[in-house]
Amino acid sequence: MFSNDYKSFLVNEIDSDDAFMGRTHALSAVAVILAIFAFIPSLYDKLAPNSNGSLIVLALIALTASGGALLPDLDNTNSSAESQLGIFGSMVSAFMRGTAPLIKTAVHTKYDKDLDNPHRSFYHTALSAIIIGALFAFLCSPAISFKLGPVPFNGRMMALVLAFISTDLSLSTIIGSIWKSKKAVDTIVSLGMSFVVAWFLLYSMPSGISYTIVGVSLGVGYFIHILGDCFTTSGVPVLFPFKIRGKFWYDIRFLKIKAGGFVENFVFVPLFILIIIISIIAIAV
Repeated sequence: MFSNDYKSFLVNEIDSDDAFMGRTHALSAVAVILAIFAFIPSLYDKLAPNSNGSLIVLALIALTASGGALLPDLDNTNSSAESQLGIFGSMVSAFMRGTAPLIKTAVHTKYDKDLDNPHRSFYHTALSAIIIGALFAFLCSPAISFKLGPVPFNGRMMALVLAFISTDLSLSTIIGSIWKSKKAVDTIVSLGMSFVVAWFLLYSMPSGISYTIVGVSLGVGYFIHILGDCFTTSGVPVLFPFKIRGKFWYDIRFLKIKAGGFVENFVFVPLFILIIIISIIAIAV
């Protein structure tokens, strides 16, 4: 019974040529956020100042980071994030795949190879995580306030949009089920559920919490993804633009785990689930 359930849990994943699958990245972000909250509260307080241990804020950060952990693979046409985001995902993917080779070509040494490969290049660096996190945080800040015709746009609205997208990405990747269904009714219901969850968490936050927490959480999740890929056979140039062994695009590898293989499916995924369970117990106690 357990074997069949576990195999069902792993279906509908797309191998991304030597990088972890979407569900692994999404679970890793949830595990890291919950573990930090449970066991390193001082670090969590820096991530979410003034939250005073609010579980609402914790849930919002965990879901947003989980969704953000899927974004780096938009530089790959086979990513779960691109398919889930539809035409918007295709547009962002095209931008990332178009600009990554330009950046590699502009900044490289004679030792850097494969400059035209957009996957796991600039958008898999710590620098890109900082830039994207800062951009999202700015979009959620009070500095954003304008009207598009009769419709007002501000940081709070942008935070809701980003929280909704992140929540839908996270739930569709981790849970699947109705979120993965291609039926129109299921799509409408799943989107509605994701929106309600995001809206409830965002507008139930204690006063004094800035909406920029959504952007920051996206950036944190994005960075967790990049660190995760350092444990795969491909590695990632996480330290760009620092030069290592004559290369700007030097791939860092902590381990060489094959995507979709035994270690990922039966070691890392259960490990992240175990960390989540232990962290929840610790929080509850």
